[in-house]
Amino acid sequence: MTGESDLGWLPALPAGPKPVYLKIVDALADARSNGRLQPGDRLPPQRELARLLGVDLTTVTRAFSEARRRNLIDATAGRGTFVTPGEPEEPALDLSMNIPPAPAGLNLPALIRIGIEGLLKRSSAEALLSYHPGPGSPAERAAGSSWLAAAGDRLPADRVVVGSGAQALLTAVVLAETQEGDTILADALTYPGLIALAGATRRNLAAVGNDGEGMRPDDLEEAARRHGARFVYLNPTLQNPTASVMPEGRRRELARMAAKLELTIVEDDPYS
Repeated sequence: MTGESDLGWLPALPAGPKPVYLKIVDALADARSNGRLQPGDRLPPQRELARLLGVDLTTVTRAFSEARRRNLIDATAGRGTFVTPGEPEEPALDLSMNIPPAPAGLNLPALIRIGIEGLLKRSSAEALLSYHPGPGSPAERAAGSSWLAAAGDRLPADRVVVGSGAQALLTAVVLAETQEGDTILADALTYPGLIALAGATRRNLAAVGNDGEGMRPDDLEEAARRHGARFVYLNPTLQNPTASVMPEGRRRELARMAAKLELTIVEDDPYS
């Protein structure tokens, strides 16, 4: 702007409950987006703008401060206040993949609604929102037994424990099966939660060698004998953090080696 550059832009402030200083900021953002104000344009001095709008100087000062925070304007001592190009000071974070895409061909909201309605028919909302018995209710344990049977593990319901989360259950198993100072065998790249758990419970972690199919049975035997370890942590399906999947044959080889050495294997399978 030239000639009347300082006074050529005067925001129109709409009626409404929004604070006046925010109305000024919104008007500034709109003028920049529609091209009425261009990067580098100089704005009227705060005192003059306050007089023209009929508001207190403190209102305009507050508006300019908020506009600077939003990177809409920039002020230079002795020169005035100018419209900025508007690029964000920090790159925006892409959070789109924090929500997985809906399955193709399914009405996911409808399925969720049907599932919740069915759940509320079988149990009250009060029961669902209250603390449950330690190992889970009989119905939950029976459901877990049926689910495991479909995967080939036929466990009676009284041997199934339902917990408040994988980390809590993993902690319980580690505390029950190992002592302070014991060694846990795991992949060299393993679940960060296990690393934190071992540190918090004063257990040691030892890496077992692997190849393209996962943990090697011969390396497991060597590590177990060298460390005197009896506890093995495995995450064979979509392993964290490599996302690898262990073939069925390798799983059977490791199971046979664990039986031979009388090792306890914990299979962490959150994606089953």
